Amino acid sequence: MQPSKDGWGTAFCVGTSCVVRRDALTMIGGMPQETVTEDIHLTYRLLQKGLKTRWLNERLSVGLSAESLSGYITQRCRWCLGTIQVALLRDGPFLGKGFTILQRLHCFHGLLFWFCRPFILLLMAAPLLYYFLGLPAILMEPEAFFLYALPMVAGMWAFHAWVSGWRSLPLFTEVSQMVSAIPITIALFHALLHPFGRAFKVTAKGEDRGRVEVIYPIAGTFLAVIVLTFIGMLNGPLLGTYNDLDGFSVAWAWSSWSTRSCRCSSVSNFREKRSTRSSFHSTARDMSRAAADRLLAPSIPYPSARQR
Repeated sequence: MQPSKDGWGTAFCVGTSCVVRRDALTMIGGMPQETVTEDIHLTYRLLQKGLKTRWLNERLSVGLSAESLSGYITQRCRWCLGTIQVALLRDGPFLGKGFTILQRLHCFHGLLFWFCRPFILLLMAAPLLYYFLGLPAILMEPEAFFLYALPMVAGMWAFHAWVSGWRSLPLFTEVSQMVSAIPITIALFHALLHPFGRAFKVTAKGEDRGRVEVIYPIAGTFLAVIVLTFIGMLNGPLLGTYNDLDGFSVAWAWSSWSTRSCRCSSVSNFREKRSTRSSFHSTARDMSRAAADRLLAPSIPYPSARQR
């Protein structure tokens, strides 16, 4: 995503390994403190002054990411809140002056990333709404579903995998979004009602995971969806819509995907014992030395006329 945004001149600063010129930071009045995502806020303050942000697509440093599901959820909820805060600022990319149309569109793209979380929950609930309430999510023939909808999804998965260098894989990407969909949806509505005045929650890193921890509310929700979906798949809708074989066939295919994703999501709520971090420190040390050698190496003089 960052290389694409850099191509449009809207690459955003990230907290890890972000380098800012001191004169640029002085021009905008220092590091922004009005939101809980100072890196995104910093990006739009720089763009507002006509400065450029660039993404250096080289591996020069190593940083820690969230090491537990609870830390991952806390981090994502904070990012969701901060994105909404930046959008609502009077000098932000929506209400402020000095931004181009393209920069405003990229901010809107960031908002869409978080606003799609409630729809992920609807995808999980769609088979249940059909089985127990007779409400079909898609009105189409099974042949049309398998001839048009499934190829579209398969093409989307293939494109995302290719454009991300095979880092975005089917099912795994969906699971990473589903496990945080419920808390992010709650945080989304809280952010819309009370966007400002919230405390900054630091993402826990370097945790000691010597014991197994289960996030029971989230795991229980996914298990409940799995059980209810299997009941609906075996018994049919309670309101008699089982006579609708077309809708039932589509719901059955949808349920197969939903239960598989929910099973993986429920398992991910169990924190396993962590391994040693010596390999991480070794890798970080090697990469730091390589970056230092590259940046601090003496320049090689061009040969003089006599040497030629």
